[in-house]
Amino acid sequence: MGKWMVEHAGRGCTVDHAIRHVTIVGMGALGLLLADAIQRNLGHMAVDFLVDDERFERYRKRTSTVNGQSRKFTCTNAIDTHPADLVIIAVKERGLASALDEMARCVDSHTIIISVMNGIVSEQTIASRYGERNVIACVAQGMDAMHVDGALTYSHPGMVRFGSRVPEQDVLVDGLADFFGRAGIPFAIDEDITHRIWAKFMMNVGINQVCLAYGATYGEALAPGPVNERMRGAMGEVIGVAAAEGVVLTREDLDADIDVLATLDPMGRPSMGQDGLARRPSEVELFSGTMIRLAERHGMDVPQNRWLHDRIGKIEAAY
Repeated sequence: MGKWMVEHAGRGCTVDHAIRHVTIVGMGALGLLLADAIQRNLGHMAVDFLVDDERFERYRKRTSTVNGQSRKFTCTNAIDTHPADLVIIAVKERGLASALDEMARCVDSHTIIISVMNGIVSEQTIASRYGERNVIACVAQGMDAMHVDGALTYSHPGMVRFGSRVPEQDVLVDGLADFFGRAGIPFAIDEDITHRIWAKFMMNVGINQVCLAYGATYGEALAPGPVNERMRGAMGEVIGVAAAEGVVLTREDLDADIDVLATLDPMGRPSMGQDGLARRPSEVELFSGTMIRLAERHGMDVPQNRWLHDRIGKIEAAY
């Protein structure tokens, strides 16, 4: 595709190829939200969803809706796919292992990989399979997307934030910035992406878990009362565990997370809240499960997260 230049944040970098084609693994809320923007701004050929052989015939006929508008997306069988310029992994934690197997034919030496999954470990898992250089650390935040039976609704598209962990990744980060700009997807480059990932983790440890544990909406979780107190308590425990892991989070970071949540639809629910309504397994192990394991490693206690882990476990056991 030839050389090209991108200019971002005062630096220009030459990279070997532009991002022209994106494969998304995971056809849930975030996958659909990103695919819709890419397809509208860059065309049908710019994006497809990777589907395993078992589900291919069913998914390729599926028509989705985005805020009430009908959308048809290209689905590609994992056994017939080819390397993409960018792979976006947008699956739940329990689907990551199979996703890494299915996307093998999508990845070659030039393919950039980002994960918009929750938690703090997905990049490590992906890098252990595909190498560290092309796996760019990333978080997606500020979306209030809800996905039910192929219907996606949202009022805030949020943004994708990403950044280099080593200088060799700078050119790839600039390529991502160029791509998201052309695709009309709000983005930001973080100079300290590890801090950003932990700040997003802190937000999720609070809002995702209390919305399932209490059956709450965003608005109910933010209102003064026991749900809000539990949420803030669980988030505060992340600050201590992060410090033990060498990451500095502050009360100002916690307040910034709350400010982001306050911009979302007060009647909406995060992914775990939606899991509760659908009576399906949640990502509780990514949040309080991770907190408990890290706290035990450092000889710490996290009572708010232990309570949430126990409460959510009982809810899910009753399904």
